[in-house]
Amino acid sequence: MNTKTEKQIIEATGKLLNESGPGEFTLKKLSKQPEMLEFDIYALVKNEEQIFEQLLLQLEKEMNAVVAEISSKYDSPALEFEMLFKRLHRLFKQKPYYLTVIFDTDLLRQYSGAVKVITRIKGVAKRYLAGLIDRGKAQKVFTINTSTKILVKEILDSFQALMSDIQLTDKMVRDFRKYRSVNE
Repeated sequence: MNTKTEKQIIEATGKLLNESGPGEFTLKKLSKQPEMLEFDIYALVKNEEQIFEQLLLQLEKEMNAVVAEISSKYDSPALEFEMLFKRLHRLFKQKPYYLTVIFDTDLLRQYSGAVKVITRIKGVAKRYLAGLIDRGKAQKVFTINTSTKILVKEILDSFQALMSDIQLTDKMVRDFRKYRSVNE
C-alpha cells in the first residue's frame, strides 16, 4: 500500500472513529466513507486490527517526529518541556482519534498488537522526558529533589488524565449527537 493510500485510510478511519467511536467501527462502514469510495478496502487490508495497527504506527511516527523536532530546536530544558506538551496537546486536538485508540480498553483487549505499539510510544515519551528532566536538573533549571523516575511517572500520569478527560468529553459530544439525530 502506498503512502497516499495509507494517509487516506487513516484520515477516513479517524473521521469514522470521531463520529461513532471504536465500538462501531467496521471495515464495511469504513468502505462507505467518501474518502474510500475509490478503493476496495477489502483488497488493501485484512481486518480492523490492521487498520488500528496502521493508526498506532502513524501515531508512533508522529510522536518520534515531535520529539526529534523539539530536541533539536531548543537549548533550554524548561522551554523544551513546555513545547513538548504544547505540541502533544496540539497533535491530540487535531487528531483526537489517536486518544480514542489509545484509551479504549476494549480495543486494547481485542487487538493484542496494539499494546506493543502503545508500549513503544510510552517508552519514547518516558525516555525523552527522563533525559530532559535530568538535563534540566544538571543545568539547575529544575531544582526539585524528587527522583526523575517519579517525576516522569507523575507528569505522564497527569498528562494521560488530561487527555483522557478530553477523550471522554469527545465521547459525550458523540453520544449527544447520536441521541439528537435519533430523536429528530
